[in-house]
Amino acid sequence: MWQRIFSRPPSLRRILTIRVSLLLLVTLVVITLLAFWNGRATVADLGGRIVRQTAQQVDDRVKALLANAEAQANLLAGFAQTGLGVRTARLSSGQFPELGRQLFEVMRANPEFSSARYIVDATGESISVIRRPNGTLVMQRSDRTGWQTSTYRRQDLVPFGDEMRVIFEDPEATFDPRRTLVYEEVRAQKRSVWGGTDLLKGTVDVTTVGISYAVPLYDNRQNMVGVVMVDLSVGELSRYISRIRVAQNGYAFLVEQRGRQEARIVAYPNLDRLLTTEQGLERLATLDELQDELVTKSLDLLLVAARQEPGTVASGSVRRNGVSHLVGLVSASGAGPPWTIGVVVPEDDFMSGVQRTTSFVLGLGLVALAMGVVLTFWFARRLSRPLGNLVTETERVRKLDLAPRLTEPVGVREIDALAVSVEQMKTGLRSFEKLVPSDYARHLMSSGQEAKLGGERRWIATSFADIIGFTALSERLPAEELVKVLAEYLDMLSDEVIQRQGTVDKFNGDDVMAFWGAPKAVAHPGQLACEAALAGRAVILAMHPEWRRQGRPALRASFGIATGDVIVGNIGSRERMQYTVIGDAVNLASRLQGLNKAYQTEILIDVNTAKEAGPEYLTRCVDYVAVAGREEPIELRELLGRRDDLDAAAIMAVRGYEQGLQLYRDRKFAEAVDCLSETLKLWPDDGPSRVLRARAQDYMATPPPEDWDAVTRFSVK
Repeated sequence: MWQRIFSRPPSLRRILTIRVSLLLLVTLVVITLLAFWNGRATVADLGGRIVRQTAQQVDDRVKALLANAEAQANLLAGFAQTGLGVRTARLSSGQFPELGRQLFEVMRANPEFSSARYIVDATGESISVIRRPNGTLVMQRSDRTGWQTSTYRRQDLVPFGDEMRVIFEDPEATFDPRRTLVYEEVRAQKRSVWGGTDLLKGTVDVTTVGISYAVPLYDNRQNMVGVVMVDLSVGELSRYISRIRVAQNGYAFLVEQRGRQEARIVAYPNLDRLLTTEQGLERLATLDELQDELVTKSLDLLLVAARQEPGTVASGSVRRNGVSHLVGLVSASGAGPPWTIGVVVPEDDFMSGVQRTTSFVLGLGLVALAMGVVLTFWFARRLSRPLGNLVTETERVRKLDLAPRLTEPVGVREIDALAVSVEQMKTGLRSFEKLVPSDYARHLMSSGQEAKLGGERRWIATSFADIIGFTALSERLPAEELVKVLAEYLDMLSDEVIQRQGTVDKFNGDDVMAFWGAPKAVAHPGQLACEAALAGRAVILAMHPEWRRQGRPALRASFGIATGDVIVGNIGSRERMQYTVIGDAVNLASRLQGLNKAYQTEILIDVNTAKEAGPEYLTRCVDYVAVAGREEPIELRELLGRRDDLDAAAIMAVRGYEQGLQLYRDRKFAEAVDCLSETLKLWPDDGPSRVLRARAQDYMATPPPEDWDAVTRFSVK
């Protein structure tokens, strides 16, 4: 019995009891010294954490402030483009009254904004709402005095009852907002931009230093007709920073970095030192005028912060008058201006109490300390390495990195048993990962939530892919060979879906169902679905020579893709559920896949998918159909490929087909037959041309009724 007990690895409790008892004998003599070092390490770590957390807190506030400005500017842009018909008419000063009311609402709801405006690109006319230092709002309207002049009549108006009353007028104003740097930048880049921190012009006697966010407005021909701007005062940022308490004597600041020689402080606890006056106008003070040596030295760490990802804190220390200060710098996250948040705290704010005990504990037990360090190092090394490996493995499990890894026994029973349990758990999770979408599995693992019934409405692209002629193939091949061929085919299509951020939902025999937009939302899911279909078709075609060499049939696939609002989530019962999508667009995708056989095509899509695919993909209208289960006809489109990958003959054939389709719909069947025959000369294998020509020939012999709507109806799913 004793031999069996002592032959087993010792337990963690036994090891801790023996080793800690020995350690206590040593640390009884030097407990004060250890308390000092532990206190010093704890306080230093606490100081660093406070600095980093404060920098992150300021970054969150700045990000929220900028995000709100972007959201409000986009809201104003959306109002202009939908409410006033900018997409069908030019932006003009005649729309200023309604636009001005919207500007007033936005400025009332956002006291941190200094101004908001619309600018007409063709004339430079503008409508603005500006916040005065006392918080009141003034509407400023600038109308061009004539088409051949460069002067404007500017009026400042304030609400008076139900009308706007003029309080100031300048009939010969010359300021053109289109000549500002931010306007020129948004015109050059053709997208929304943040300008640099600069002087924001207000009414006659008010100026403010701040930053502008500009959003371009376009008409239906994608010509820029104007710009929406929202201005944000740096005073709001400085007031927020001044309220942040960083230890006893610390503070935060905000730097704008446009090149190493162009660093400027845009937010500082003391706003009076941040701004200075030159020729009657406010401007940001230079670093020399700010007279803060700590800020100047902290800017040397900006090179380190610039190499970090946005939101990552770079920390260090600077000295002033022999006193060390902790510094934290973080590049502002988001797509806003190039700002860096800085936090400076005197190290003595955290270390003063610990330093007072240094002389008392310094000589208390150097020999005992050395013994304790050696013993602690040996003990920690023995336990930390295997425990660290297990922590790493559990973190990998959380991320569903389930690759098996060999671990050597460490001689501690509990740790060895835990390592075995982790590997067994990974084995089970590898099976779990194959049964549910991997992205959804990672979401469940990372959130720690239990899967529950329910769903949400999302914009999803759904794809169905099917082997052409699989039924005939299954009759010719043995079952074992058929399973092997099917597995290889499904692997190829699934890989293309996963590589393009898609989710493989299920396999129905030779049919693959996949969707894009859940559980992880993606931009343009329809475009990703088209890319996956084209890539799947290409990889199958690339395998044809190898399959023929092996004496196996060369498979082809057909795809149906539809994009729209569907319900995504866990569907089923409380005990048995599946993460999937349901809805009209899902049913439509399945019907489209089945229609490939009728039109001798490979990839059929709906209009929503064609719009998301964009102009770089060539699609054509194949027909107008009413699929099974739907009364309303839809436009059936075929995805042919990327325009750059198609030759001129294919593009000409597409145009010829669409011309023939129009002749067919106009009941000009003889002309449609001639047009489609010419198309088949360019593209002999074009299935839709053959199908449509045959229909037109039938209608030449037997014309359709007078109420014929040129819609092809299918009753079979």
